[in-house]
Amino acid sequence: MKKYALLVSVLFISIISANAVKAQGAVDINTQLCHNWTITSVVIDGAEILAPVLNVNDKLNIGTDNSIDMIINGVGFAGTWSINNTGVWMTIILSESTAMRLKIMEITDTKLKVDYVGDDNLHTILVFGHL
Repeated sequence: MKKYALLVSVLFISIISANAVKAQGAVDINTQLCHNWTITSVVIDGAEILAPVLNVNDKLNIGTDNSIDMIINGVGFAGTWSINNTGVWMTIILSESTAMRLKIMEITDTKLKVDYVGDDNLHTILVFGHL
């Protein structure tokens, strides 16, 4: 019985520790996201190239108050944003009461790479930077 209690205790501590690490990761990603991002390139067939004319003015202005102003594929949007527990999906609720999701593929202090799925169900991988 003591072995069972010890095993349950170790399992419980492991779960608590893993959740603490996830929570820390979420705080870090929120801090990293809150910038005025400007498109630098797109990924087509696995190759990163300069942004085409359609995307040349794309921007993400992500606020610490969970507000977002953006231009994607030349179209402006405004709303609020949130990140899921794993830090992979950014959900954006637009002022028109519609939603969109961006998959965060990579984030560093100066680079944000996201997968955007448009209304046409085509994936566009966008790479943003900030100063």
